[in-house]
Amino acid sequence: CIYEDEFPGTFWRSDLYKIETGKLEKIDMVTIIGRFKSFGTRPTTRVAALILNTHDIVYTTATFAPPFAWTDHPWEHAVNPFTHEAWTQAEFDTLQIGPTLGMVRGVGWGQRGYCTQIFARVRRGIICPP
Repeated sequence: CIYEDEFPGTFWRSDLYKIETGKLEKIDMVTIIGRFKSFGTRPTTRVAALILNTHDIVYTTATFAPPFAWTDHPWEHAVNPFTHEAWTQAEFDTLQIGPTLGMVRGVGWGQRGYCTQIFARVRRGIICPP
C-alpha cells in the first residue's frame, strides 16, 4: 500500500505493482487496464481509479463509479506523462501501475470498489532500418 487517505465516512487505499517487461524497442502506446466492480447501495458513488508511477511521480485518473459487474477500465498513454515524449524501454522497465480503491459510507448506505486484475497493454511501432 503506497498511501491511505481517510476522511469521515471515506477510506481510500492505493497499491502499485511492478510489471514484467521484455524487449519492446519502439513503444507507440501504453494502455493500463484495470478490471473493477463496485458493491453497495449507491451505484453512482465514485470508488475507484487507476494509478501509475514513472520517474518517481504518481499519476492518477479521475475517480469513477464502476458498475456492479466486472468491467475493464482502460487508461491510454501515447507519451510518458512525465517527459511528454514517447516511452523509452528504460521508462517502461521501471513503470509501476495499480488501482486506487475506496469505501464510502453514510447513515444507512455504503459503497466499496474492488479490483481483480491490473495489467498494461503495449502497442509497438515499427522500426525501419536506415
